[in-house]
Amino acid sequence: MHGAFHGELIVVLALAIGIILLFRRLKLPNVLGFIIAGMLAGPHALGWVEKVETVETLAELGVIFLLFVIGMEFSLKKLASIGATVFIGGSLQALLTTALVAGIGRLLGLPMPAAVFTGFLVTLSSTAIVLRILQEQGRTDTPYGRITAAILIFQDIIVVPMMLVTPMLAGQSSDIGHDLLMLLVKMVLLIVAVYLGGRFGVPRLLRVVSKGRNKELFIITIVVLCFSAAWATSAMGLSLALGAFFAGLIISETDQAYHATGIVQPFHELFMSFFFVSIGMLVDPGLFASKPFTVFGLALLVVLVKTVAAFFAVWVLRHPVATALRCGIALFQVGEFAFVLAITGLSTG
Repeated sequence: MHGAFHGELIVVLALAIGIILLFRRLKLPNVLGFIIAGMLAGPHALGWVEKVETVETLAELGVIFLLFVIGMEFSLKKLASIGATVFIGGSLQALLTTALVAGIGRLLGLPMPAAVFTGFLVTLSSTAIVLRILQEQGRTDTPYGRITAAILIFQDIIVVPMMLVTPMLAGQSSDIGHDLLMLLVKMVLLIVAVYLGGRFGVPRLLRVVSKGRNKELFIITIVVLCFSAAWATSAMGLSLALGAFFAGLIISETDQAYHATGIVQPFHELFMSFFFVSIGMLVDPGLFASKPFTVFGLALLVVLVKTVAAFFAVWVLRHPVATALRCGIALFQVGEFAFVLAITGLSTG
């Protein structure tokens, strides 16, 4: 069984290498090469990979490492300086996108609950893909890169209340007020933990570990910190990736941040390739063939709605028009967390 999976893995990665070498000549991003490799090797095309779940598990590790690295590239001071963008800009983007999509859904004949839920799905952009492209282009620290990252962080946070609201949209009775209050308490506890960890615990731990000049011990410590934080937020009902981001944020305030980034980067690069391959495996080429105009029409509509909503959310915060437009273009796609939320929607009818 394991041998068969290893063979599938080798075939997919070999296919990805060939496509990426071609894309490099065409000056296209590596991300697209991995997605196409997954699409070709997945169950809807050539069917070379049957155990999609295992690839998705590896992909989840990639998202955790990605948010961990992004957290280490941020600092608490930087995050505080864009706090208004995180909450005001993120809220505006989410509200505008949900409202516009829900309105269009009603015009297309969807019931109001389904229309609002579809708005939730479209609101969420791909943190993994956007941040990866910003990293490849060296634009993570530009004004539009920081604003885009801030809105993406807000979207990752808002997935949880969306999940809590979904049963109510489906007509299921639940104490949503209590659930939202508990979410607020969890977020406050998380912020306090980040502050205390970044101020006292983690810097001392890393100083002690670094004194021994034991590379293996330092690697294990960094990885344990990353996955412990991810597990803690998951246990609180929040996303794994959010915990990894906060762990990276804590380490960014230490003297060992640069060293830690260098250690995690290879893991991050490897597992992120599995993430993009797994996204490609979700694509069904048959759908394009059977309903091409519907697919492209809806895709263009999503691009237009999300670009306008994100542009307006950033422009209202008095950023330059060029910066707001770049943010709108960066956020126009639907992200991986939409699939997570969609599972909740399907389970509640």
